[in-house]
Amino acid sequence: MASANTQGLTSGVVTSDYGKTVEYRVVITEKNHYVASVEGSIVTITAPEGYKKRDVEAVIRNRFLHFYYMTHDEEYVKYHGKSTVHCLGKIYYARVRKANKDDVVIKDDTLTLYCKSNTLSQRKAIYKRFLKRVVERELCNLIHDAEYDFREITLPKIEVRPMSGLLGLNKGNVIYISPAIGRQAPIYIKTLLYHELCHCVIRNHEKEFYDFLNTKLQNGSELNKELVERQYFDAF
Repeated sequence: MASANTQGLTSGVVTSDYGKTVEYRVVITEKNHYVASVEGSIVTITAPEGYKKRDVEAVIRNRFLHFYYMTHDEEYVKYHGKSTVHCLGKIYYARVRKANKDDVVIKDDTLTLYCKSNTLSQRKAIYKRFLKRVVERELCNLIHDAEYDFREITLPKIEVRPMSGLLGLNKGNVIYISPAIGRQAPIYIKTLLYHELCHCVIRNHEKEFYDFLNTKLQNGSELNKELVERQYFDAF
């Protein structure tokens, strides 16, 4: 039996900042932790007796909301239950092999990571370096187009650099792009680049900024919103 502050709270709905919702139900467990799973279209949260609504919804928001939508994507269902990674918007089976040289190889629908030291931190480091190369290659093509779309400004220097919690950052004379964007489809890499270039003209995120983005990139504001919502969880 739940305590008084949770009486009657057996289900609810969590809404993201961008209007997407997840319906959930709560199941009491004797263990003092929260676990989320999917049953049909409903997220089931096992929670300790005396749980608080804000704690349940925090679990969904922080750990599960975006992943829940990905599990309902037609492409992801094909890979459900498998170890997967994302590169340029595609999902690959993930394999790890011990080798004398660190490397990443994509063949058909499988991405194989070769590493000398098979630890999680090492696997992540190798994959981040691989994504950096992917993003640098994509940006080479995009910057050529941007030179024509942003004739009113001198394009700043573009650098690919890991950043905690950020995909892009405009520092005036330098724009930093996170390698993490390499997990997204090329259109979203372009969206991020154009977003940061628009900040060379308009520094804020008011309506005028998104109107300006739309003049540079068709449906730019909608693509920007989609990018914010797309968070993928890889095997390493």
